[in-house]
Amino acid sequence: MFERNEKAISLSSSGSAGNFIRPRINKLLAKVIEKPLVVVCAGTGYGKTCAVSGFIKESGTSAAWIQCSDSDNVSFHFWENFLHSISLTNNSLAAEFRKIGFPDNADKITGYSLACKRYFLALP
Repeated sequence: MFERNEKAISLSSSGSAGNFIRPRINKLLAKVIEKPLVVVCAGTGYGKTCAVSGFIKESGTSAAWIQCSDSDNVSFHFWENFLHSISLTNNSLAAEFRKIGFPDNADKITGYSLACKRYFLALP
C-alpha cells in the first residue's frame, strides 16, 4: 500500500494499481453530483476516466456514463449512446426518454424535465 500526504494520490486499501484515491478531485465531484448533469472535460491523458470511475467506486454513486467521440456529432448516434447509458442505471427512465424522442423541440424538453422530476422525486 502506497500513501503520501492528504493531497497526494494514494493506492486504495485493496492494493489495486487501477484504483487510485484522489482526495481533492473526489471532494470536488462529491459537491457537483447533486446536479443532474456533470461534464468532466480535459485533454487526452489527464486521467478523467480514472478519476471519475474511482470516485464512483469509492462513493457508491450510481452514474450514467457517456464517453463522447467524433461519431457523437451525429445526433442519432449520440442519442442511442445516451439512452443505453441511462438504461444501465434506470431502464424505465430510458424507456420514457425513448418514447419522448430526441429533444429537438420545447415540448420534448419539457417532457424530459417532467420525467426527471418524477424520477428524482421518487428516490428515497
